Amino acid sequence: MTSPRRITSATLALMGLGAIHLPASAQPLAWSDEVSLGSDLSERGISLWPGVAVAQALGAVSDAATWSATLSAARPLGSGEGSRGSQLVARGAGYLALSPDWQLQGRLGAYAYPGMGVRQYDRTEATLGMAYRDLVSLELSASRLHDESSHWYPAYDLGLRWPLSARWALAAGVGSAELPNWPGTHYRYADVGVAWHAGAWRASLSRLGASGEARRFVGDAAGPRTVLGLTRAF
Repeated sequence: MTSPRRITSATLALMGLGAIHLPASAQPLAWSDEVSLGSDLSERGISLWPGVAVAQALGAVSDAATWSATLSAARPLGSGEGSRGSQLVARGAGYLALSPDWQLQGRLGAYAYPGMGVRQYDRTEATLGMAYRDLVSLELSASRLHDESSHWYPAYDLGLRWPLSARWALAAGVGSAELPNWPGTHYRYADVGVAWHAGAWRASLSRLGASGEARRFVGDAAGPRTVLGLTRAF
């Protein structure tokens, strides 16, 4: 498990990623916060706490144009054996507009899962992505678990968000990744659903899951399921 000192160091480094390159005339910082409640929390098709609702909180700061930094925390709301632990994430991102329609993004994240049990997923993850407007995105990622010396787990994610009306959109994604803690095991995952927004509120309903290669090792955590989420921004 990542030590408190290690988490603090990673957090400070990520928070400073964008700031070290800011010119003196940079625009004022933009701060935002949000809280969420969901029936599931998944990473690349695999549930962290299968069958358990999860609460999340996130804080972010950015210059609204070229960089951002976020801190988030998630915790299951159940009380059984499968509801232990929490998730802590620090991310820093830089953005580059190639044109009015295309944008590049580079992101570095530190993930910690205190109290999650024997198999740890604490990791560092680097991501390079490209997006066309807010419609299509492609991301290539590589992760290294903190308890391993050199192995990097690759993943790619293709996302689609298609407006259906002023407040509704179709949201879908597909991807492939190497399963953390099981080097050489590759699996696929997908999700499809609808998203809604109105002012500070967002909601989503989706169906997701992972392929048999993942279910062979993590069981129901990778099985098909329907997920409902509600978010309030501040």
